Amino acid sequence: MNIIICDDSQNDRKILIELLQSYAQEKKQCFEMIEYDSGASLCEDESALQKCQLVFLDINMEDMDGLKAAMKIKNFEKNPANGGIPASENSEIVIRKAIFGFVL
Repeated sequence: MNIIICDDSQNDRKILIELLQSYAQEKKQCFEMIEYDSGASLCEDESALQKCQLVFLDINMEDMDGLKAAMKIKNFEKNPANGGIPASENSEIVIRKAIFGFVL
């Protein structure tokens, strides 16, 4: 499974990666995780968006918050002219927000 983790806090990204690695090991799964420190840098990486099945977005980020990034991802996925793949053909992109912890 391809997972994107977008958070401006390096420490929070590290914690989430450790949680996901532990979960993957327990369930005998393989996760490929890509990190981004801003919503803007994530939205610029169209190839990663095409391959991902799960996106974790921090809601509060400096340059582009998680809500704006989520809207751009949603528009990207719906618009084949922008390199996106229609939702019916692509794996579902799941957006989870975490306030004081992570939801798996």
